[in-house]
Amino acid sequence: EGEGEESRDGATASPPSLWGRDRVGCGRRTASPTPVMSDPLAPTGLVPRDWRNVADQLRANAAVHPDKIALQSVDDGRSLSWGALAGWAGRIAHFLAARNVFANDRIAVLGGNSIEQLILYYAVQAYGATWCTVDVEVNERHLWEMLERIGPTLVLWETGLDPARLGVGRPGEWIGYGRHDDADA
Repeated sequence: EGEGEESRDGATASPPSLWGRDRVGCGRRTASPTPVMSDPLAPTGLVPRDWRNVADQLRANAAVHPDKIALQSVDDGRSLSWGALAGWAGRIAHFLAARNVFANDRIAVLGGNSIEQLILYYAVQAYGATWCTVDVEVNERHLWEMLERIGPTLVLWETGLDPARLGVGRPGEWIGYGRHDDADA
């Protein structure tokens, strides 16, 4: 029995981990979701021909400036390089694929402003899914209504928040996340 799976006696094991390296790229995939990272607007002239999507720009920045700071937290002084950001985006892509998340599937993210939320932003966009951030400061009922309307395939929620207030277990699969650097320890 793995994380988040039900045992023979009906008990549920621990929930899956977003940052955990042991869960990324696991063999649960039943289909092969392929992120759609095309440029449908470029031929219309609405987007310049040299425009790059998030995945292409992230790969380019990581190749040219792997050690240059991409994300910097003013609050706690943590930072992340372009190379590390691209690495996390790749791991999260495998994580999403293992959960059969496809291009344009909606992923709701409930959390405060943090490096982790920015990592998720880049990763979800680069993967080709739709990023749906929800303000967790609104009242419970409004929060739940927004989630019902969004109808996410996956809800990523910051584990430091109150799960009962967020409505953990409502539509979609819910996976908590904490500090990404705690997973490296």
